[in-house]
Amino acid sequence: MTSTELSTRKFEELVANALEHLWDYAYLGKHPLAELQSLKKQMHSNGKWSHVDMGRTLNETLRYAIERVVPVNHWLRFSISVASAISSQGGQSVTS
Repeated sequence: MTSTELSTRKFEELVANALEHLWDYAYLGKHPLAELQSLKKQMHSNGKWSHVDMGRTLNETLRYAIERVVPVNHWLRFSISVASAISSQGGQSVTS
């Protein structure tokens, strides 16, 4: 399967489904996204062939893509600021 064979909507659905199972390597190894040629090339270069290894590779690819869109340090700063705001409100909701 090549990425050009997928419609944008179908690709989004597949990515959303894969993210729901991000830490289930066995599931991801049999996921349709695991059939993308770019992942197969990466697997070939690593010499790994089990579906669990394929799932791990898909997991790493998805996490890399997430990091490229929203860097971890941004989320860390956001989480700290939210925790700080909640703490300064005495544990009450910041919005109340």
